[in-house]
Amino acid sequence: MKRIGIIGCGWLGAPLFQKMVAQNLNVFGTVRHSHISVDGIFEWTADEKLSDDLVKLIRQADALVVTIPPQRLLEVDENIAFHQRLARSLSQENEHAHLIYTSSTSVYGASQGDCLERNADSATRAFAIEKAYLSFFENTTILRFGGLVGPNRNPSQFFKTGRTIPEPDAWANLTHQDDAIQSILHVLRLSSPGVFNVVCPEHVSRRELYKEAFLRNDLGAPTF
Repeated sequence: MKRIGIIGCGWLGAPLFQKMVAQNLNVFGTVRHSHISVDGIFEWTADEKLSDDLVKLIRQADALVVTIPPQRLLEVDENIAFHQRLARSLSQENEHAHLIYTSSTSVYGASQGDCLERNADSATRAFAIEKAYLSFFENTTILRFGGLVGPNRNPSQFFKTGRTIPEPDAWANLTHQDDAIQSILHVLRLSSPGVFNVVCPEHVSRRELYKEAFLRNDLGAPTF
């Protein structure tokens, strides 16, 4: 049985952890700030020394799944530096683990139309963060998700009422939490390195998306 570590049991990592536990997988996880006691989840940030228990688990892990997104309160350079420290800390204990990083389609910047994995914009924050994990681990999978939606993440919440929504005719790329979790489990089963886009195959414009989302939540008409 594979031993798996989830680094960042937040909005995506926590339900992924629960799914793995339900499937009787050998899994542990980390959180930055723990408010509840959950067996197998440890409090840790990249800026702290790893506990002896975590060092042991990381060294034994066959795969490490990093689900920590860029932090809003940090500047671009600070976000990149944080993930570089995180990648270095993990690789120092187990550079041979299969590393899965949940990235974003923001790596394509302002590109329009179909995007292939090799078309990433090297000037984006997402690209620099991906590079950190690719540099420190020899077996890496990058999953580029569209805008994540699901429990407590409704598109109608992305823009507060009265705020103008830009580029209404641009395509909206979305990924549901359930699909994101299934894609991670699929990659773990196959042990597939590489870079993959993971988005809903049904394309709608931002205008269509937000009009429907606002309507369903009784928020009136959005402003484009």
